[in-house]
Amino acid sequence: MWAAALLLTGIPRRFPIWVRVVSVIAAIAFGTTFAEILWGVHILPTSSPLPGLGYPFMVLAYCGWIWILVREP
Repeated sequence: MWAAALLLTGIPRRFPIWVRVVSVIAAIAFGTTFAEILWGVHILPTSSPLPGLGYPFMVLAYCGWIWILVREP
């Protein structure tokens, strides 16, 4: 669900390109993790590189969204 949410909220042109790119990177990381889980790979939240790679990008995307939405009138 995180992958779909990040992808759908990263598409609108309301956000700057860097926020959208970070959202897509996080969505790809979590989507890949989801596919691995479906294929039966045992994955922990701290597994390397996925899903651990997606968390910093997700936080950066959240910070970008908050920054943009707070500074708008």
